[in-house]
Amino acid sequence: MGGEPFVASRGRGAYVFDERGRAYVDYVMAYGPLLFGHAHPALVSGLDAIAARGTVLGSTTEDERRLAERIAGHLPSMERLRFVSTGTEAMMSAVRVARAATGRTLVARFAGNYHGHFDGALHDAGASANAGGEPESSRSGIPPAVRAETVVALYGDALTGKILVDITNPFNADASGLVTTEGNSVSQQIAAAAPVGVHVVKAFNTILHDVLAQEKPVDVFFAGDGPEAKARVAAFLESLDMRPLDAGGLAMTYVLEWAGILLVGLANNGAGFDIALEAKAL
Repeated sequence: MGGEPFVASRGRGAYVFDERGRAYVDYVMAYGPLLFGHAHPALVSGLDAIAARGTVLGSTTEDERRLAERIAGHLPSMERLRFVSTGTEAMMSAVRVARAATGRTLVARFAGNYHGHFDGALHDAGASANAGGEPESSRSGIPPAVRAETVVALYGDALTGKILVDITNPFNADASGLVTTEGNSVSQQIAAAAPVGVHVVKAFNTILHDVLAQEKPVDVFFAGDGPEAKARVAAFLESLDMRPLDAGGLAMTYVLEWAGILLVGLANNGAGFDIALEAKAL
């Protein structure tokens, strides 16, 4: 994957901690199964007693049967249930069942996404990216026959050529500041993650709901990449009887995030929520 490996020492709730005690928000969560975060008290109590009866029995246990009945009670449409130890096992079983049911062999998946650690899922998943510029088959260990049975699509193809309008205000919990940093606004993060050919424009975040509901002419500050994309957004704003004001490129989207903070600060300190920012020539 590149870079220095991250070594975790423990986890608690939504965070993992390194060996120096520094906390990190865990967006991975063991690739999905930790719905309640790390070491939730209700889930770790009693584990010693369960382990004392045997950690791996290799067959169905009474605890599994009771859990299966509870799950089935909430999903009456489910015909069968099977527990597995890893997501890889779940994906391999799902692919095999789907092939048996449909009689088809091809599997479609998206490039860059992780769906388990087996050949059909790792092909072009990112972790198996070409090494040293050589063809994947020569370094990844995935046979050409397996790759021939996997159709890899590019995630976000439907967005190519589209304009994404960012209306977010990434405030912190008490709206006293931002959770973003300069050079890393929400719009810039979206642009970095978006497929090639997608343009991002930030708009509307400096207009409060009460003002929009009045449907009155108002100034709308916007910023983003691509002159054509911004021209289309400006035309859309004008069709709503709003005055579009171009604040600049993507770097200015961070300034617009702070403009949202300014507006909310004014509203919370006596100006009310029916106000709007305006640019006026003197």
